[in-house]
Amino acid sequence: MVIDNKIQFPVNNDEWVALMSGAVSGVITLTSGSATIKNDRINRSMFPLLQRISTSGTPGFLSISLGNGQATITSSSGTDASRVAYLLIPYFNVMQ
Repeated sequence: MVIDNKIQFPVNNDEWVALMSGAVSGVITLTSGSATIKNDRINRSMFPLLQRISTSGTPGFLSISLGNGQATITSSSGTDASRVAYLLIPYFNVMQ
């Protein structure tokens, strides 16, 4: 659903999420199973999307942690050296 030029979709029965402008995207290579993205626009209130685009080393399950000014992508394999595309989208909760 689009309201006020923002894409909104339901998260559960009680809330909707609105995707905002100001996304951060790129491609990064893991070193020893992790990589850190630094950008002043990154914060904890972002919706992360990750996609492995090439595999090197032993691939593992990917996870991401968000902080103020940085995001860290971590693989469950310490020898993962894959290239990973990321998209971090700002969002906020809106009432249904």
